[in-house]
Amino acid sequence: MKVNMKIANNVERKVLRNIKNKEEQVLEEFEKTEDLFQRFWFRFFLVICFVIAMAFLEATVVVYLREMYALRYIIPENAELALKLPYFSLIKHPLTVVPSLKILIIELFREAATMVMLLGFAFLVGRKWRERLAVFLVSFALWDIFYYIFLNLLIGWPPSLATMDILFLIPLPWLAPVWLPVTISLGMIVTAFFLFREQLRIDHQKIK
Repeated sequence: MKVNMKIANNVERKVLRNIKNKEEQVLEEFEKTEDLFQRFWFRFFLVICFVIAMAFLEATVVVYLREMYALRYIIPENAELALKLPYFSLIKHPLTVVPSLKILIIELFREAATMVMLLGFAFLVGRKWRERLAVFLVSFALWDIFYYIFLNLLIGWPPSLATMDILFLIPLPWLAPVWLPVTISLGMIVTAFFLFREQLRIDHQKIK
């Protein structure tokens, strides 16, 4: 009887030891995964993947709207302008650009939803205000650039960087050549790089 009890105790200890080892392994794997997600370059890679996917989705939505509603932004030559700058203008009356009120409302809400998604994404990914701003800038910039790239691949538009485009409809239609938002986006990427570098420097000093 004592022998059986001893064997049972040994088996129980082995089982408990195995369970403890398994728990330690799971915890170790979890800590490795958590550490990976905390690494800057891995999170930055996830940001790029998300933004490129979002740009493709946005481009396909525009393609579908164009096909379903024969949607073409009309850029009138003598439109009344609310603001005129070199290479940039604000058109005073949105319905001169998008004649259909229904489509205009859809487009306004689509653009607003895009901004909400980018801002929300930056807030969730960034840990400090500087990092959140950097994430928003790089997300917006890459989204904008890849949006034009995907449109060109899908429907061959824009044919060149000099092509005039309605950039946004909020609060009024923005009119400019494609190269202008692309150039601004590149500047946003550079600004985001310096913000990221500054945040990494601050975090490194805190660790020391």
